[in-house]
Amino acid sequence: MNHLLGNPELNVTDVNDVHKGLNYIVVDSVQYGNQEMIMEKDVEVIMKDGETLYLNIFRPNKEGRFPVVMSADTYGKDNKPKITNMGAKCPTLGNIATSSFTPEESPDPGFWVPNEYVVVKVALRGSSGSNGILSPWSKREAKDYYEVIEWASQQEWSNGNVGTNGVSYLAVTQWWVASLNPPHLKAMIPWEGLNDMYREVAFHGGIPDTGFFRFWIKGIFARWPNNPNIEGLIQAQKDHTLFDSYWKAHQVPLPQIRIPLFTCASWSTQGLHNRGTFEGFKQASSVNKWLYVHGRKEWESYYARENLEKQKLFFDYYLKKEDNDWKDTPTVTYEVREKFYQGHYREASDFPIPNTQYTALYLDGENHSLNLDKPKQTHVSHYHSEKDNESLRFTYTFSEDTELTGNMNLKLWVSSNEADDMEIFAGIKKLDRQ
Repeated sequence: MNHLLGNPELNVTDVNDVHKGLNYIVVDSVQYGNQEMIMEKDVEVIMKDGETLYLNIFRPNKEGRFPVVMSADTYGKDNKPKITNMGAKCPTLGNIATSSFTPEESPDPGFWVPNEYVVVKVALRGSSGSNGILSPWSKREAKDYYEVIEWASQQEWSNGNVGTNGVSYLAVTQWWVASLNPPHLKAMIPWEGLNDMYREVAFHGGIPDTGFFRFWIKGIFARWPNNPNIEGLIQAQKDHTLFDSYWKAHQVPLPQIRIPLFTCASWSTQGLHNRGTFEGFKQASSVNKWLYVHGRKEWESYYARENLEKQKLFFDYYLKKEDNDWKDTPTVTYEVREKFYQGHYREASDFPIPNTQYTALYLDGENHSLNLDKPKQTHVSHYHSEKDNESLRFTYTFSEDTELTGNMNLKLWVSSNEADDMEIFAGIKKLDRQ
């Protein structure tokens, strides 16, 4: 039987039935049906300083040396794919289809192993049994990641070529480890993840994030309640309000990256993952790099079959050395959104897109419009910041079809009657002709 067709007569292994050590399992692959493979659970890898990290390894059930697809985070290597079964609780997440052995935001063994890859899931320091200091998105994590990459390259099931892959936290750790350029890291797929903690999550435009950032840190503590060695990022946010040496240590030195990369951004995560992807693409010194930008949902897009095939083509080229058509892929592919789940893809040679026509629109306080011409008189527009739903809106109607893609800049003159500081949130909303 063709191994990519699976075997419906096989009984799928329950994730709770695997044990430490070697397991022969059957995985419910969404793409290829029920698939036999080997899972090694709780593999110990000792770091140079003596700390032990724990890994789960999924590999083909046959002899051979295979390329490695690796991801690393502190969410827990054994956590079940909660994002795939949120259903009616969170319908805004979209349709997320993975095998039952896929930890959240991680490469799916059900897709990669049948394609003759080894999937390695790394639990970074301070998580999943490790007692070391858990320091999210730091050089400390990157050094551990580096060591595991080099360890994997020397295993009997490895062909020596390692590629990193994953979403969010799993993308942040990729940016970090790639800045150290491990010799056997041959390609990377950071799919929607930040690389500057200060600007992209702790302080947006200098404004402290009191929502997601603190919620996320509390979640890390909740995952590992018995670990007293977790970096106190919430207190750090209070103690370090400006971009100082503390935040500099949580900013990836992107120009040091020289590894081939295929990175993804979404127009829908501009408050978290968007900037990091664009800056990573722009600043990385990699000679070979590609950017894919979509207007859909994050996890749904990562696990969508058409995007898995893009990822596979990229890794096949760099990790298997297959002479495929990957190098013909446009440097930048981006979606121009029209309406919800409607849009079309375009190609470009770089980002920001060359030959972009930057156009100035002037705010007119008299009729709250945007205009190509400067207003002839000065007007003051105001609103009450403590009243719900109060804001200022300025509108512009386009007279012809126009594509809006890339960077925008807003210049304001502002004052406040009862405060010596203010926090300004600015956004763009596209309406239709109705």
